[in-house]
This record gives sequence, structure tokens and C-alpha cells, in this order.
Amino acid sequence: MKLGKTFWGLLFISIGLLFLINFIFRIESVSVNKFWPIFLFIPGLILELNYFITHRNSWTLVPGSILSIYGVLFFVMSYIGWRNVQYVWPVFILTVAVGLFQLYYFSGKPKKLLIPVRILLAVGTIAWAVIILCSFSQNLNLSIVIAVIFVAGGAYFLLKK
Repeated sequence: MKLGKTFWGLLFISIGLLFLINFIFRIESVSVNKFWPIFLFIPGLILELNYFITHRNSWTLVPGSILSIYGVLFFVMSYIGWRNVQYVWPVFILTVAVGLFQLYYFSGKPKKLLIPVRILLAVGTIAWAVIILCSFSQNLNLSIVIAVIFVAGGAYFLLKK
């Protein structure tokens, strides 16, 4: 059986089962308002599979990973609430880093690709750390957190051999 037939068959069965569950149990889980991210996820998955099946066009890994991760993130957000985007927005930055890292890893490992990967990874990680620190302590002033990060970073560079 061809991989394409298997993929499309499983996809249609999954969507059909979701609609059946919605009909039988009256669960509002399958609606256009909540299910639209599939239209980001599927093209992303197709782009990813394009490379892993043919081992050509490694550039498709970048948009493939971005669309796939955004599709999953938006699907989750449509169920848990969009107000939570304030906590997960660094994923938008980290997703680009994931795509570029895939391109680096599967295209002969050109060292120059690691520069933007590291920059995006650092920015996304620092942003998430600040979000986590601020969400755990409502009394913590953001300017204090940023000051501590800069002091720690400066100390690191001074003490690094």
C-alpha cells in the first residue's frame, strides 16, 4: 500500500471519528472555530514528509516545521483559550529555530545556519524564562528581572575563559 493512501486514509478516518464522537456524545469538540488549525498542520506535515520520503528539497523542513508546530499550538489554544497566548508566545520564535535546525541537521550541517538558530533559541528561552518568573511572582517587578539577567550575563562573559 502506498504511503500517500495510508496517510489520507488515516486522516479521513480520524476526522470522521471526531465528527461521530461529536454527533453521538454532543461534544462541541469538532467545529470550524476549534478545528481550523488542521489547515496549517496538514500542509506542514506534508512538507516535512516530502523531505523524509524523498530526501530532496531539505528547505521544505523550515516551513514544514513552522506550519506543523503552529497548527498544533493553535489547536491547543483553541481549546484552552486564546488568553493563554501571553504565556506561550515564545513558541513562535522557537519554532523558527526548530525549522532552521532541521535544515542544518539534514542538509550537510552548514555551520552558518547555527548562528540564527542560537540567536532565536536564546531570545525565545530568555523570553520564556521572564514569563515564567513573572507569572510565579506577581509582586516581582519586570525591570528587576531584566536587570538580574543582564548582570548575570555580563558576569558570565567576564568570567568565561
